[in-house]
Amino acid sequence: MTLAHTLSLTSTFVHALLRQAPLDHVQQLLTWAAACPAHHPARPRHLEAWLMAGARQQWTTPPTWVKPLASAMPYRALSDAESQATPIRTEPRVDPDWPTVERFLNSGDPRTAEFLHEVAQRLTDKMGPELARRACATAGPFWRAMCCEVWRQRYTAFEATG
Repeated sequence: MTLAHTLSLTSTFVHALLRQAPLDHVQQLLTWAAACPAHHPARPRHLEAWLMAGARQQWTTPPTWVKPLASAMPYRALSDAESQATPIRTEPRVDPDWPTVERFLNSGDPRTAEFLHEVAQRLTDKMGPELARRACATAGPFWRAMCCEVWRQRYTAFEATG
């Protein structure tokens, strides 16, 4: 068994494996263990324990490293010039309804107070009173998101008349 020698296993251990499982199954386990890439995240930390468990439990399904996982997105290395040409976007994406909501809030419409009260009430229900007060006071991203949510549900009529 050259695989046992490659994996630095003692003959005593290999004989113990053969007492647990037939020769062809032990050879399959050793083949799987030898096929594991050096830095694979699922690499067994204690190879002998892994092999003994496989022999005792009669594992028939190959481990994840036998078949490479198919990646949904191909990767390629970028040169420094390419990576600097496409800067990483750090600002949050603006909701497409936000300009309309902002125009409604600045319009002086009498329904604005009712709208802001409903936004504050929903934030309180979701986040609790203290966080809702902070969100309303800072007019931050949670407040804007809730404004857009309330807008989509109740106030789309302004868009046609505004």
